[in-house]
Amino acid sequence: MSVVIFCASISTNVCAEMKNETEVSQVICMEDVYDLSEDELDNLNVIEIDRKIKSYQRDDVEELMDNGTEIMVKNNSYEDIQNYFSLDETQESGDAVAFYLSKNGDDVKVAPVECKLLTESDKVKKGDKKELIEELKQNDGIGADEVYWDKKEQEENFYIPKKDINDVARLQGGVTIGDSFADNSKFVYFYKKGIAGGVGTTYKYSSADSIKGYSKLGSIRLTLYVVSTATASKNNDTYDNVYSITSFGALNGKFVEEIRNGISITNENDNAILDYTDVDGKDDTKVTTKIGTNYDVSKNKIGKETTVTYNPNGTHITVTQYKNRIRWTAEPTSDKKNHTYKINPGMMVKTKNGKTKSITVKTYISYFQLSGGIRTYTEDDTVSCGITYKNHAKQ
Repeated sequence: MSVVIFCASISTNVCAEMKNETEVSQVICMEDVYDLSEDELDNLNVIEIDRKIKSYQRDDVEELMDNGTEIMVKNNSYEDIQNYFSLDETQESGDAVAFYLSKNGDDVKVAPVECKLLTESDKVKKGDKKELIEELKQNDGIGADEVYWDKKEQEENFYIPKKDINDVARLQGGVTIGDSFADNSKFVYFYKKGIAGGVGTTYKYSSADSIKGYSKLGSIRLTLYVVSTATASKNNDTYDNVYSITSFGALNGKFVEEIRNGISITNENDNAILDYTDVDGKDDTKVTTKIGTNYDVSKNKIGKETTVTYNPNGTHITVTQYKNRIRWTAEPTSDKKNHTYKINPGMMVKTKNGKTKSITVKTYISYFQLSGGIRTYTEDDTVSCGITYKNHAKQ
């Protein structure tokens, strides 16, 4: 028997065994917060409260949450939390074994952390479930850090697991892919030296979870796919679709002003960009674009176009074409703090004599600007990930 821990709408489940069967990560408790330095407080993702929340000063708790720290509360009912924060909303806590608190602006968000039992048959006796819930409530079998990262995965729900052919087929509108498929991905934080709201213009990208003396202002995830479309038998030219799923977001009370995402190819004198997605999502609704997903070699033209639909969350997108690259500039139309956006750039690429010659495609961010309302924070260094492939196969 295993226990699946999940938080409200979080869909990426975090698996944990009972306390005596697994090592649970150490998490800072509220009592330890007062001993932390300013830099440590700026990089504090999540804490635990396992005593009655009313025993702590509300101003202290809210100050932490205003700075971006999230809180796992155990051994409290929803009514305890509701009274503590003077919340109007009531909710059913169901099988909640804890509550997970975060802030969106001035609003306190409360998500129940629930448990679900899994057996081989996916069925469980009601009595066993109730007994396990009570046991979980009385021990440290749920890690606040686990739920924190689980929540982050859900906030980045654009992310598609590597080498999941079915998901990439969905991007192509159901085109059969077979084995001719390559992928790569990269995740980084946008760090600022000093505190998040302080002065200073020293920035850098890093995949590290924390950097001493730096604060997180945002994050970027690049995911790149290359999918075969056709091969010319006479001259061995190859044709492939290149898809980038790009997500970018702000942290610590900031919001995204602008980001520039490009896809480039090497050896542009031999290779060529034949088609690309062109979409503008000014409203928070789904948008549609088309891209060629098959090349008719005999007629020397794109043989089939496939519709790609997604929601860029109210992002104004402009496309600029260059000889060896296409650049998508995305500018959110609202100032949503701590919000994550997603865009899906894509193009069709011809590789001259691609059966024997390799090509490198790269998705990259060349400009990322965030704002706190007064100050702006701009990183113009480049972060990228790429794929080198030949004859539709990754090299």
